[in-house]
Parts: sequence; C-alpha cells; structure tokens
Amino acid sequence: MRDSSIRCLGMVLMLVAVPLVPASAATTDEDGRSVDGRRLSPFLVQRFAYAVADGVMAPPERCTIAELEQMLNQPNGTSENCPGSFAPYPGAEADTSEEQTSVEPQARAGSCEYETRGDYPHRSGGDVSAHGWWETTTYSSCPTHADVEVWIQGVWCDRWGCRWLTAAHGEKRIRPRNIYNERTTARRACVSHDVVGFRTVVDVDLVGVIDPPDRYVGPPRDVPCRPGPPLSG
Repeated sequence: MRDSSIRCLGMVLMLVAVPLVPASAATTDEDGRSVDGRRLSPFLVQRFAYAVADGVMAPPERCTIAELEQMLNQPNGTSENCPGSFAPYPGAEADTSEEQTSVEPQARAGSCEYETRGDYPHRSGGDVSAHGWWETTTYSSCPTHADVEVWIQGVWCDRWGCRWLTAAHGEKRIRPRNIYNERTTARRACVSHDVVGFRTVVDVDLVGVIDPPDRYVGPPRDVPCRPGPPLSG
C-alpha cells in the first residue's frame, strides 16, 4: 500500500512538472550538443518528481541523440521510450521572419579564401526554414562549386536536461552566392505556433579541395513553430 501511494505521488508530481521543463538545464551528452544555462527551480521540481517515481520504478536510460532524431522521423514523432518535448531557448531573440545572417570567420583552402554563411531559423509559411551558402572574392582561385549542408537544430528537453536535436537537414552542390545567388535550404513543417529555440549549422565542403573542418553555428532564435514529423530535406 505504501509503495502504491509513493508511486501515485511520483506520477502526480511528474504530470505537474513536465510542462515546466526549461530549455536552460545544463547537461552533457555523447555528441557535445548540450544546451547551456541555469538550472531553474521548475526543473528541480521535475527531477524530484522523477526521483520519487524512480524509488519504486526502475529509472529508464537516457535516449541518445541518434535515437531521439530517429524517433522524430516517425509518423507521430513521439515515443514512450524517449519522453520529452521541444522548448524555447532562454534569452534567445524572437524570430522576425526576416532574413538575418551571420558569418563564420574567413577560411582558406590553398589559395582560395571563402566564407561560410547562414541565416537564422525563421518561420516561412507553415515551415521553419534556414539557409546556408558560401562566398568568395577570389573565385578564380577557388573550385567552381561547394557541397553545402544545412542543419536546423531545435532545443529538446527531457528529465535529464536539454540538448540540440536536428529538426531539418538540407544538402546541395552550389556556386558562391555573392556571384550566382545560390544557397542550400533546410525546412520542416510546423504543427503549432508553440515557441521553440532553434539554431542554424552550416558546413561548406569545397569540391576537390581539402578545406578546414570548421562549421558555422548560428545564435539561438525562438521561432513560433513546433516541428512536426517527418524530417524534410
């Protein structure tokens, strides 16, 4: 009887605390995609609720990044084995639905000098969207094309904390945008206007040339879009 009462208490506390999971809980993971920030009191309430429940139930193992991203590609995008939800990023600027860009410091591959660029995740119609591209002022010394990959990553929070999960991905072989106005797009449909923290990650691989492994990682932006399955791009 006592175990049943403790179990019930734990479940009630979990139901109350789950909506309060903040995107600011600091944690680490195998892919280095932790979301840094303060541990807010609602998160401590949730952890206490889980601790009570774990006193009478075997605690589950934390799902890996790969398992979570595979789950998000399923028809319903959820799983009892990997509970959690997308969440805002504390302190992030709000989406203005206007293209705002940022740039990685200039890189060099041989005699080719180029920049990796991307815009911030933003709402575009019924999707969350972001773009990536490369630019150069020494085009005659560069390959004609580069393979440009773009990832849109969203803040995902569970009982252990928060991590960045890939919500959309795009890849395309393109010429420099400042000359040919070409870019790579990643996008994913939204199922609601719930605010979620996103960031853009861009990788430029010059064709036929060994280039630096650096990636552009943009600042977090809060966008009124909860991603829906499946992944696009």
